[in-house]
Amino acid sequence: MNKEQFIQRLDELLRDISESERLEAIAYYREYFEDAGEEKEEEVIRELGSPEEVAHNIREELAGKEIMAAENMTEANGTDDWEPLQKDKKINPLVAGLLAVIGILLLITAGIPIVSAVLGVVVGIVAVLFGLLVAALVVGAAFMLVSIVLLAIGIVNVIAQPVAALLLFGAAFLFFGTGLLLMLAGVKICAVAIPAIIRKVTQWGSFLYRRGKIA
Repeated sequence: MNKEQFIQRLDELLRDISESERLEAIAYYREYFEDAGEEKEEEVIRELGSPEEVAHNIREELAGKEIMAAENMTEANGTDDWEPLQKDKKINPLVAGLLAVIGILLLITAGIPIVSAVLGVVVGIVAVLFGLLVAALVVGAAFMLVSIVLLAIGIVNVIAQPVAALLLFGAAFLFFGTGLLLMLAGVKICAVAIPAIIRKVTQWGSFLYRRGKIA
């Protein structure tokens, strides 16, 4: 198949569309072939496909344009018809105010239990952590006090009972180190855990609040 056969067959296949669109399509593809040159006719035909395929694509393109034009016309008519309805359906300011008040009351009613629950959780967790901190400080201080007592007893008996004194020194250092670690660990855990837990609880409360608002 050469260029003329391709154009002739395409012209026959496009007899069912308007003459202006058919002539425009034929002129386009004829110019396409001429721009490519005679030596590339076969290559252009392979690129375009069969005349039937080209005709099918042209019909689809024209159908798409018609649908788009119809949708645009419908949207334009819909907008024109809608504007007067909007003007006629203005909300009464009194009704709008009452709806706003009801919405605020519902929001407060839904928010108070959530806020109370979140605050209760936060206070409970902080209280537990504070108790752990106090316990760590008290136990640590007690261990350090015991270490001082053991050290004093060891010093008193270092000459009379050197072996026992050495054992007391070792126990004193062990108690002192354990007490110091307990105190540092308690402070460290609270310093890291409290902000992290507060952030998590805040996120959780925000999530519950959004769910309650959506519901």
